[in-house]
Amino acid sequence: MDLKACVHQCNTGNHSLVEVARCDADEYEEVVRWCSICGAIVVDIEVDGELIKPGGGLKMMGPKALQLVQIYYD
Repeated sequence: MDLKACVHQCNTGNHSLVEVARCDADEYEEVVRWCSICGAIVVDIEVDGELIKPGGGLKMMGPKALQLVQIYYD
């Protein structure tokens, strides 16, 4: 698939997500996933490896929004 088609997929919500971190909480896990195409990031909530709340920890954010968050917390 060419880059234009990949970006179109991201724009329609079909990201190419890669798990980059997993954090255990009491009854669930927060899973950080990053789109290797557009750079968006999302934090999902899973229970026993099953996706329960997509975006439950952090809704999907594009790279520009993520930069603003990093600037705010630095």
